[in-house]
Amino acid sequence: MPKKKFGPDDKFHNTIKTYPKYTISYYNNQSYINNRQKQGRQVSNGSISLFELNVNRAVTTSSIYPFFIKNETISDLVFKNVTGSAVGGWLSETEYSQLAATAEITSSYPLISSISRELLIGDGSSAPYTKFEVIDGVAATGSIRKIIALENTLDYNKIFSPKFDFNKYYISGGITASYSTYVEIAAPYQKYTTLFCFPEIYKGQQIKPGSVELNFYITGTLLATAKDSKRNGELIETHGPRTDTVIGTVSYYEGIMLITGNYELNPVASVTDGYLSPKVTPTPHTLNSDWKDRPKWVHFGAYQSYISGTGDAPATSASYGPVLSSYELKFKGTNRVSTLTMFCHADKNEMNWSNNPTYVDRSLTTASNYQGLVVDETGPSAYKENKYSSVKNTISSSFANYSASYSDQTFISKVNIFDKYGNIIAIAKTATPVTKNNNTDYTFKLKLDI
Repeated sequence: MPKKKFGPDDKFHNTIKTYPKYTISYYNNQSYINNRQKQGRQVSNGSISLFELNVNRAVTTSSIYPFFIKNETISDLVFKNVTGSAVGGWLSETEYSQLAATAEITSSYPLISSISRELLIGDGSSAPYTKFEVIDGVAATGSIRKIIALENTLDYNKIFSPKFDFNKYYISGGITASYSTYVEIAAPYQKYTTLFCFPEIYKGQQIKPGSVELNFYITGTLLATAKDSKRNGELIETHGPRTDTVIGTVSYYEGIMLITGNYELNPVASVTDGYLSPKVTPTPHTLNSDWKDRPKWVHFGAYQSYISGTGDAPATSASYGPVLSSYELKFKGTNRVSTLTMFCHADKNEMNWSNNPTYVDRSLTTASNYQGLVVDETGPSAYKENKYSSVKNTISSSFANYSASYSDQTFISKVNIFDKYGNIIAIAKTATPVTKNNNTDYTFKLKLDI
């Protein structure tokens, strides 16, 4: 097999920037990505599989899963919050240490990811509100921790827009109390604040500036639209009752979107929806008129509710869920793909040797293997080829029953890439074999994403 080294001008490293486009549609407990109902049999709507494992397997069949055996790792690591087949459930550090030396610790596939929406509610009568309110299934304590943790990130983005000022638009006076009392000491400026988190599998390195678009629909009619048209992180209403109003901000690199628009998008009193309906069944099971509100930007993406229709548990009504509203979130991610371009040269008078034993004219020999066809003698001190082996003439003639003059000719079907140790690390195959003779030279251009 002929080998050839790459020259100094035969390898190039490039970076390709791509902008994958996403359209997320939300309505009545269902979300869809790019108008596709399913990303896989075991992947829920509105989610993407991280590794594309088990995504189309039937639930009843055996699924592949990741695992490791305790004490088989190089170092004695302590793994927390992983599922163990020996004890089941979640493992604490103590439980891990109590496992047998050969215990199998497993996880499961598929792993999925989705864009999350969280609501924060200010408790009080006017801004700044006295504290955050926690409501089961509607506003969680963990969401308060997240927005407090975003203070430095938002303040850093003030170089793009003053609307990122944490202590002016989000929390009054900052947080000075201890960690255990932050819920009581945090004083938000808005009654409602909506937090969207974009995982990296969606945004890549960042959300592309100028690509974010929010469409708010009521009973199928477009009520309002907001875009980051200035490309500075400001979400500006472009269609609705208050055009040119900033209704929130987008932190492109961090994948964080905060919506703070608390004004009514439709002042008609009869147009209300169950935007504050809990995601889980409340106890006791009682409908609450406070769940309903008029359409506001802060309610964008409120599509989840334990009420999915009139056929639910007794005494429920679909009107208490967000069944009138639907939403559309559009944006583009940014992916930088490192690409290695390689030029493999097959120059004149080179690459004229074939590893295919059929190149030997079988009419002059009865051997059937490479050793008998080519090798005449081999041993510890010598290797000698059979000088009487005749190469088959593969040059076609324009005349019937006439053999054209012999010429070296090979057919290149693949190119192997080797590392410095002689190991094959990549293989490129041609769609059809390329004819190579001593009068022509070829250059194969190979591209590899790394």
